[in-house]
Amino acid sequence: MRCLWCFMLLALNSSYAQSSRFLPGTWEGIHKIDHIKDSAYISITIEQVTGRTFSGTSYGHFFQNPQHNYYRGRITGKIDGDRITIDILPISDKKLADYPGFYWCTGRSVLTLQIENGAYVMAARQDPDGCLTGAMRLRKKVAPAEKPESRRNILAQTIHLTSPQFRVALYDNGTIDGDTVSVYFNGQLVADRQPLTANPFVIDLVASDTADNELIMYAENEGRVPPNTALMIIYADDKTYRVKLNAGNRTNAMVRFLRKKNP
Repeated sequence: MRCLWCFMLLALNSSYAQSSRFLPGTWEGIHKIDHIKDSAYISITIEQVTGRTFSGTSYGHFFQNPQHNYYRGRITGKIDGDRITIDILPISDKKLADYPGFYWCTGRSVLTLQIENGAYVMAARQDPDGCLTGAMRLRKKVAPAEKPESRRNILAQTIHLTSPQFRVALYDNGTIDGDTVSVYFNGQLVADRQPLTANPFVIDLVASDTADNELIMYAENEGRVPPNTALMIIYADDKTYRVKLNAGNRTNAMVRFLRKKNP
């Protein structure tokens, strides 16, 4: 009789394992079951990290008849270098009505933490020595974003424009560590949760001649090395401006554009 699901050894790449601040929160995704025609939704919540130990909860259900094919349990874990061991405690609530011969089990599995498109992902393949019967991918659940107005704007530079059209390109200005930003122009969202990498994302904008124009970079996270640091290259009036921006969980980076009307 095969063990359908056992969770719990997370092996993190050494570049990320130095900090436990990425662990707290809810990680959710899919466990593909290779030998049956169904997959399981898996969610783990790491509630508290104290030193090298942590605790939380785990939940899973099949997509077929989830009310009768699920489990709930608590987990504990230990951080040991670049490996994070998570053990599920005796399952407190479980059902498995549609799959005779299987059972929800305790145990361990190995996943790798990586960055994909600016988001943290834990991924694993089938583990013949454990309970992972197919590939698994878990993403950290992102809380709803705050509004930019909830943070203080720090003016990085003021640029005077003659032509209203201009273009900005945003790069990561430091270590590529998973920084993700949103950009607002005159209160409107113009770039939503874009990762900062060595390759820029580009925004074309038109400035108003009736008011100051404010471009705000809002940090959706702070990557591995806070704060978010970005290089903004601005192309305007046949000129190029290079502006370094910093944003964190309390401040936004702002560039102001002022129109100069032709005489």
